[in-house]
Amino acid sequence: MVQKDKVLKPMRIWDVADYSIEIFKNNFKTFVFISLILHIPWIFAKFLIDTPDVKEGFVSFLRYIEVTNSNSTDLLGAAGKSFVEDVFVLLNIIYSLTIKLVFHAAIMKVVYYYLVDDIYDFSYKNILKIIKNGFKYMWRMARYKVYFYIVLFGVFILSFIGGLFGFSFIASIVIPLEEILSADLTIILSVVITLIVGPVVIFFPVGVIWTKMILGYNFIVNEGLSVSESRKRAFRMSAGSSRHIGFSSLFCYIIYIIVGKMFTIISFYVYGVYENDIIFYILYSLGTVLSTILYPFVIVFITVLFIDIKVKKDGLDLEIKLNELIEKQENAINTNNGEV
Repeated sequence: MVQKDKVLKPMRIWDVADYSIEIFKNNFKTFVFISLILHIPWIFAKFLIDTPDVKEGFVSFLRYIEVTNSNSTDLLGAAGKSFVEDVFVLLNIIYSLTIKLVFHAAIMKVVYYYLVDDIYDFSYKNILKIIKNGFKYMWRMARYKVYFYIVLFGVFILSFIGGLFGFSFIASIVIPLEEILSADLTIILSVVITLIVGPVVIFFPVGVIWTKMILGYNFIVNEGLSVSESRKRAFRMSAGSSRHIGFSSLFCYIIYIIVGKMFTIISFYVYGVYENDIIFYILYSLGTVLSTILYPFVIVFITVLFIDIKVKKDGLDLEIKLNELIEKQENAINTNNGEV
């Protein structure tokens, strides 16, 4: 791992993206190593599972067991493939609430150590230690994640209901216009207003809550707080910074999608135009590999945002400088045998 001098200062949106890219580049081997242990094996297994031939083979295997067992009921029948898919969906949920969260915790710790603690030795032995320590945050992160998505879902439902009232209000305004405007122009006006008002009414509240809660994972991992304390701390620290967090995250997600998903997007385009299965699977496989390798970048920039907010709200940069001054003074005292 390449270590560099810490440059902790308040960052703008493009600074967060630039710094995240730099950190990801300088720690690429470390992130790939962690991914090979905690993330890539599952992605590879999921990729195989999603292959139609593998699903058909698994269903055939279960049918064989069913036929040879005289006491069995009709387990599969017409719903066999659906049953198999449900099992794999359940496994994916279990992975997302366990090992994947350990993976996230390890990446967060690496970024935090890299930016805040320049004396930490990033040998492979210590990286394995970071991964091992990540398990102690797993259940708190899992509870926070469940709480996070319940809140987001609740806000979405309320926003959707509000959107229905909004659409009714729009209709009450637009429908009388049919007497003044042409039918086509009235339809176009309705669509334009809906496209403008809909996302604002439905998705804006969800986005605001997301920005206020996304930093909670870092408070669990890097400050060791409980679920409730992390939630409260995330809301307090994000106050007045929702726009900064939201636009920075959107900018970085766009970078990840453009770079990490480009082969996947191209593969669907090629299949739609040429209907070539071989080229599709090659490009789709490349897209899966690339997006998997680049996935830690998402966690990196959220952690950089967390540190940026701590610099702005907690004076983390001043705290680090103070600790460095105290350390230098203690070293000077030890060097001069106690004489300043």
